[in-house]
Amino acid sequence: MCFKKDEKSKYDFLSWKAFFSLLFLMFFSLILFILIIPYILEQIFPRYASLLSSVHFRTLLSFPSLFLNYYLIYYFVCKRRNKTLKEGFFFIPVSKEIYLKSLAVGILMPILSSPILISMAPKDFHALDMSKDPVGLVFLIVGAILAPFLEEVFYRGFLFPFFQSKINSFFAVALTSLLFGFSHYMNVGNAEILVVLFIAYGLVLSLARYLTGSLIPPVIIHMCHNVTLIICFLIGKQFNLIN
Repeated sequence: MCFKKDEKSKYDFLSWKAFFSLLFLMFFSLILFILIIPYILEQIFPRYASLLSSVHFRTLLSFPSLFLNYYLIYYFVCKRRNKTLKEGFFFIPVSKEIYLKSLAVGILMPILSSPILISMAPKDFHALDMSKDPVGLVFLIVGAILAPFLEEVFYRGFLFPFFQSKINSFFAVALTSLLFGFSHYMNVGNAEILVVLFIAYGLVLSLARYLTGSLIPPVIIHMCHNVTLIICFLIGKQFNLIN
């Protein structure tokens, strides 16, 4: 039964050609801003080579790259298909009950998982390190609000409906959850047990997208999860649970 198309997967999204064209353009955008532009600038302005090769400058270049990549997603998913943002990315309003359940799940997940994260995270777990520094904490809070929206647009607004339309909902949930979890591999200090935890997070988010048919619940869950997790980190730091 899991190999058959269900009713929710019987619709037209993107073709395979459009899908791989978009991925290629996004990859080229990353190479352009991460490697090509810095190299060209270093050749033109050798006096500023150290500045142009610095982490701060590379971080600055990541913003136009990010903007371009999400414009590409918008172009392929919405503009090219004559869809609004609401239609293209499934920003479909849900009931108040679903909103409340999303909030509850988003708060409950990190409360249950924070003991595992805090106790089993390796020393180079970036989120734990950043929570100890005021500047890093500001970055975490901003990221906790912005990153979930961007990640959900990519994973549950783009990848999930593509897999769902080409295969079926079962595999769309499974594949999106796996990709979401493994994409956080570097974020958790290469700790396999924590990647499993992120795959579980991805499963909850993908199921929320599938069961509600809307991108709004996973965005709410993801945001609440991140903010609650930061609070758990701060509490752990206050009680010397984080080294």
